[in-house]
Amino acid sequence: MYKTEIAKVSSPKDLLGITNAKEIFSVDYYQQDKRVVAVLATKTEGTIYDHSKVICDRLNNSSLENVRTVQTRGHQIISSKIKRASGEIEYTLSFSVKMDAEDKLFSFWNIAQYPTGNYQNYQIWGSSFSQVFAIANYIIDQHTNLNGLSSKLVQNVLPNVFVKSGKYANGIIHLNLVNKTKETSINFVGNIATTEVSKHIEVKNSYALTGAYNEVLSIETGVLFDIGFSLETQTSTQKDVLYLADGPWGLDYLKEYATVSNFEVYTAEKEYTDFAYDVDRNVIVSGEVKGNINLFRHLLPGDQTLETPNFNVLKFTATNTKPIELVIMQDDNRTWENRLRYTITANKNSRELFINFNDFKDASGNSATITNIKTLVFSIIGDYTNSAPFSMQINDVAFTSNSRLSLNNFTEISTKKLVNYPNSFAHNTTIKLVSKTKSIQIKVFDLMGRVVDLQNIKTDNSREKVIYKAPHLKTGIYKYQVKDDLNKIHSGTFIVQ
Repeated sequence: MYKTEIAKVSSPKDLLGITNAKEIFSVDYYQQDKRVVAVLATKTEGTIYDHSKVICDRLNNSSLENVRTVQTRGHQIISSKIKRASGEIEYTLSFSVKMDAEDKLFSFWNIAQYPTGNYQNYQIWGSSFSQVFAIANYIIDQHTNLNGLSSKLVQNVLPNVFVKSGKYANGIIHLNLVNKTKETSINFVGNIATTEVSKHIEVKNSYALTGAYNEVLSIETGVLFDIGFSLETQTSTQKDVLYLADGPWGLDYLKEYATVSNFEVYTAEKEYTDFAYDVDRNVIVSGEVKGNINLFRHLLPGDQTLETPNFNVLKFTATNTKPIELVIMQDDNRTWENRLRYTITANKNSRELFINFNDFKDASGNSATITNIKTLVFSIIGDYTNSAPFSMQINDVAFTSNSRLSLNNFTEISTKKLVNYPNSFAHNTTIKLVSKTKSIQIKVFDLMGRVVDLQNIKTDNSREKVIYKAPHLKTGIYKYQVKDDLNKIHSGTFIVQ
C-alpha cells in the first residue's frame, strides 16, 4: 500500500463455527483512527467460502452502486462499489485461488460456477481503488512466486439483472433492481425458514419486469427468519444470489440457574399496522428458574438498531407465570447494572400491554431518551435458592406512538384506503381523495415509521384529487397520511421508482 498505514490483525474466530471456513485470517489497515482497507482471507475444503459482502450487505442497509470485471496482473477479478448506510463508499475485490499442482485463480459472481477443490479465498474492501488493488496485487504476486498462478478469461460472468439494494418488511421482500438488458421477466428461487427453529422450504416463482433500467420488485414471502435466494433471467445463466436474516429470538442463562423444557418460536396470522414497526414471530418458553433466565430479541440483524424518533410506546401480548423484568437496550454505553427496565407483574391470562418509553427507568429511577433500540430482554429472576416452574409467552410485539391517532391535530381516522396513480412512480403521482377539499396536508413515512416528507398542497378544480411531487425520495415503499379540510385523515401506500 502507501506504507503510511498501520496494520492490525482482526481475525473473527467466531466465523469458524457458523461458516464453511476451516481457517480465517483478517487484517485491518488504519490511517490515524480511520480504517481505510480490510482483508478477509479464508481456507475452505471442497468448495469456496460461501459468504461475502455482496451477498449479505445489499439487504442490510447497503447498496451495490456498480459491479464490473477488472484486469490486474493478467487476471480477471470482479470489482464492486458498495454504498454504506452512512453514505461511505467502499470498493471491493473478491477472488479465490484453487490449490492445485499449480494454483488457479477464479472470480465468479455465482458460487455454483467454482469447480470442486480446496481454496484460499480473499475479500478485500477499502475506501479507494488504489488501496484494494495494492493488496490484491501483493496476494497474487505471493501465489505466483510460491507455486505459479494461472487463470482463464471468462466472458459474461456478471448477471444482466442484479439487486442494487433491498429490505424485508411486513412479510414482503422489496428489491431495487438494476435491469441492464431490458429484461421483461425474472425467475426467483428461495429457501425460506419461517422461524429460528424451522426447516428451510424451497419456493419458486416468476415475476414480470417492466424493462426499465431501475425498478422495484416486491416478493411476498410471508413471515420469515431467514432466506437465501437467487434471481435469474431467461437470457443469462448468471444468477444473482443474496441472503437475508432477521434479528433472532434467543435465550441466555446458566445451566446451574435455570432449565428449559420448551422453547418455541412460531408464526401466527397477523395484520400489519400502518405507521408502526411490527416485530415478526412469537415465542413461548417454559422450564424452571433458580437464578435468572433471559429471553431476548435482537430487533434487526447484525449490529443494526431500530431508529425510534416517531415511536414512544412498546406494545405486545403476554402471558407470564412469574414477574418479568423488561429491558430496552440501546446502542449506547449504558452498563447492564444501570439498564432501562420495566416490571411486568405475573398474570396467567393473556393480556395486551402498552408501555410508554418514559416508564422504563434506570437504577436511580430516572427515565431516558430512547432514540434507537438494539435488543429487548424479557428476564425472569428467581430467589437464587429454590427452583420454581415458570412460563412466558410473548406475542405481537410492535413499536408505535400514543399520538398516532392525533398526529398534528388529526382528529378522525378513516379506514378507507387512498388510491394513487401511477403507482409506482418516479416524480409525480395523483392521489384520488375520499371527499372534496380545498387543500390537504400529506405526511409520508418510510417503512421504519420515520417522517420523510410533509407538504401542504392545494387540490385541483374538482377538489377530489391532488398531485403529489416526491422530493427526491429514495427508491422504495412508503406509507402516507392525508388530512383534509375537516381534519379527517386517510392513508395509502405508494412505491417510488
